[in-house]
Amino acid sequence: MGGFFGEQKNDIMELVPNGYKCKEILVKANAELSPSNLKDADLSFPLFAKPNVGERGFEVREMSEWEDLRLYATKGFDFVIQEKLDQPLELGVLFHSTAQGGNISSLCIKEFMKVKGDGLKSVNELILDHPRHRLYHASIVRDHPDVLDNIPERGEYHVVHKIGNHCKGTRFRNGNDVISKEMMDSFAKMFIQIEGVEYGRFDVKTESIQALEQGNFKVFELNGVSAEPGHIYDYKNVFFAYRDLYKHWFVLGKLAKKNIKKGVKTTPFLKFFQQIYNHFLA
Repeated sequence: MGGFFGEQKNDIMELVPNGYKCKEILVKANAELSPSNLKDADLSFPLFAKPNVGERGFEVREMSEWEDLRLYATKGFDFVIQEKLDQPLELGVLFHSTAQGGNISSLCIKEFMKVKGDGLKSVNELILDHPRHRLYHASIVRDHPDVLDNIPERGEYHVVHKIGNHCKGTRFRNGNDVISKEMMDSFAKMFIQIEGVEYGRFDVKTESIQALEQGNFKVFELNGVSAEPGHIYDYKNVFFAYRDLYKHWFVLGKLAKKNIKKGVKTTPFLKFFQQIYNHFLA
């Protein structure tokens, strides 16, 4: 179904060429996990763990020590352990094939939740004082209680966490004005190596926009047809957001028609309905 929902993240990441993807391993539900598993995959703390099937940042956690990971492994679902990438810039890059080779139709710049210190108030107080950040206070208390008592210096910015998802408080910025030919060429070079994929949003980490243009980036997730163009969340007028969503749905329709003409079989309705039931209702 083109990654509409219910896809397994590790299967999709297998498609990404080795030079571009981050290191990760799959852990099956209730499987025994030992430090040797991390060593064999050349992984070390800190790490990220996330369900192998999941959306919208559900149960994505940063792990700083073995005990954190051991407890996470008791949750009863398959999950992926990924290296924590050090590059400062996180982007959502939506790329699709065209007759000319390919096009970046959306560039979303992710701005992690951060507070500005005054030398007096704690991170907890600064979050509660902020009109947007306070909406995420309960999740910060749950996921990052260790940072709440910190008191940043006056003028110092304290990043609360680095998980680039809306429900974690990350703000999505419209970066379409910096899309360049060099950037599209660097993505096309990777994209042509991914067999059978013509549309997807790549969540990547990189040092800078210039590094991205030079092909220096790491992919930590690839999302399919249900992946929205992240830049739409930066529009003040919601009608512009719906306009851009429609444009991407139109692209998906054209790609689907092209594939059907090539003989690609569509998902039978009964199977599609069963997938919906199993994913959302069962």
